Amino acid sequence: MNRRRLRRVLILAVAAALCLAMAVISSAAEKNSGLRLTLWYDEGECSPAVMENLAALCQREAGLRIELQGFPDEAAMGLAFEEKRPDLVYCSASRADGFEKCARLGAAGDALPLSEGLRALSPEIGQSFFPIGGRLPLLLVNTALVTQTHDTLESLLAAADGSAFLASDDWAELLYTAMCAEGAPMAGDPAEDTNNKTFRRLYNQLAEAAFRGGLVITEQPADYVRQGLIPCAVVRSTSIAGLADRDVYVRPLLLPAGTEPQYPAELMGFALPEDADTSAAAGFLSWLYGGKAVGEAALAMGLVPLWETPQAATGLDTALIGLSRSGLVRWCVSDTAFFRNRERCERWLDETLSMLR
Repeated sequence: MNRRRLRRVLILAVAAALCLAMAVISSAAEKNSGLRLTLWYDEGECSPAVMENLAALCQREAGLRIELQGFPDEAAMGLAFEEKRPDLVYCSASRADGFEKCARLGAAGDALPLSEGLRALSPEIGQSFFPIGGRLPLLLVNTALVTQTHDTLESLLAAADGSAFLASDDWAELLYTAMCAEGAPMAGDPAEDTNNKTFRRLYNQLAEAAFRGGLVITEQPADYVRQGLIPCAVVRSTSIAGLADRDVYVRPLLLPAGTEPQYPAELMGFALPEDADTSAAAGFLSWLYGGKAVGEAALAMGLVPLWETPQAATGLDTALIGLSRSGLVRWCVSDTAFFRNRERCERWLDETLSMLR
């Protein structure tokens, strides 16, 4: 076959593929035409801009109109549940478990495109909760302020000596990740965890860094690093979604020396409340899982993606995709005690570490 003929065949093949893709999108849009979905979310978990972009893409590609309702916090969403119900809620797996206690969850059946591996994580997955990725703590480093390379958690905490070096708004997740690497459970209950010698050792290292003046407790740890006010910070991946600063390096959290690397990530996705419009919800979820949207949405929301994603656009994307491909992420679902007790554990840590500073 000569070169000109080969080129003609390739052009025809690409054209046929494009026509097929357009036909699939057109078919999905026609199928979902007239359907309307109400979707609620906590603006602290996902920015309105990201959610609006996802809704616009769904309407354009699948013909499904999504009415979004963002809430400033979980408490405001809880009050709204007393008056009405949405069709889907974007939240964590542990939060969906909480909805089951106050509002109950519905069931979408077995027709939605989720793998058996995902369904095996929890009975709710594929029935009433549909994950897209996981959030976890990451380490931010201002490369203009840090010259020494740190490979372990001990090295990082030892550097927090004499001046503010490491900030966080959630020390509990740092300890939980370290405990997982040690192969030790952490319940998030201080009375129970302080009986564990591994927890006491890790907590004492953190406390010593606080006593030396090296720790900063703040609600804006990422901003402190970006502005050059402090060299490093431990932050939730979702809190830095969209971060693209050149001088800020994003990497997995450092683990205790000699441990096997593993990173627990709390599953995030969409919960289906009882009495939801299951046809509209199924249309949205089938579109989401049927193409690249699920991976793109995970990255945009600051999550380690469960599926293959397009090329990384930022340093954060690179870190999240790397973790996804590493095989070292442990997906955490609603029965994990730590995530149920996390807020109480964090309050205790803030109080005890603040007294040492």
